[in-house]
Amino acid sequence: MKPPTRAWRYLVGAVLLTAVPVLQSCSTPPTAPPASSATSQSPTAPAVDQVQVDWLHKVCTSDKQLQEVTRVKVPRTSPPQEKVIEYLDSLRNALRSIIGVFEALSPSPVPGGDEVVASYLRALKQASSELDAAHTFAAAGPDGTGSALTLASLTLLGLRPDKTDLPTFVKTSPELTRAYQSAFACQRPPSPLKTTP
Repeated sequence: MKPPTRAWRYLVGAVLLTAVPVLQSCSTPPTAPPASSATSQSPTAPAVDQVQVDWLHKVCTSDKQLQEVTRVKVPRTSPPQEKVIEYLDSLRNALRSIIGVFEALSPSPVPGGDEVVASYLRALKQASSELDAAHTFAAAGPDGTGSALTLASLTLLGLRPDKTDLPTFVKTSPELTRAYQSAFACQRPPSPLKTTP
């Protein structure tokens, strides 16, 4: 049996490290950006709803963790079958963790927010099913590893909310726009995923 290549050890490690901080980061209270303090000092500026800010911060943080998983690249090599299975197992576990995080965001305290969460969850569960299929290909034998990796790559490439994305949703009201601008995680790159690239 060939020893695992450095690229594959790094790849599996990257997927695992991406999944671990999901619950920790989403439970951390958001910190408003400096701009919000200036806004709050203005006598004419409407108050920002902190409940909305907190929820939007959690959605954006979860979205960033999802994007970290989707950016993991599959090396263009012919790895051993067991390494492909190990990679797919790590990837499936990472997605399951993120599904749990998004499920915890509902019911939303923000009107209409549950549909945003549902859009993520539908896409995540579909991707999880596709990765299960990729795992089946890889487990069937060495000849299936190429198909498994192709399916996994396409799944990650297309993973995004399927109907209502956060950037579009927050534009539906000035109040949501202000809360979004005050949510620290939402103002840090990368921007939340949209339904289309």
